[in-house]
Amino acid sequence: MLSDVLLYCHITYSDAPVSVIAVSPKEGPVTGNTLLTIWGANFTDTTQIQIRFANGSHIATAVGTFIDSSRIVCVTPEFDSMMLVSVEVALNGEQFTSNGVEFFYYGLLSIYVTTR
Repeated sequence: MLSDVLLYCHITYSDAPVSVIAVSPKEGPVTGNTLLTIWGANFTDTTQIQIRFANGSHIATAVGTFIDSSRIVCVTPEFDSMMLVSVEVALNGEQFTSNGVEFFYYGLLSIYVTTR
């Protein structure tokens, strides 16, 4: 009989969307080498974490290191010019977030001293 059947349904959603919420610091030199902390949600520990820094056709990538489900760190790559870029994360090296959190690459000031 139908009344003797117990239906039990348990759904677990383990593929929660990855998102980038903030970065710290928010700027660094075009020469790169800034230790960047990326704050977000649903990060997982994989060996394929890639960080993309992009503005139009200007794109650079870095390897990310998992800290916990809300933090990844990386060292910023060198960038070709001063500009505001979007920082996105791919846990599988291919499918990047699209949250649009920004990082500013600034130029370095050169001072030349001349003597008479």
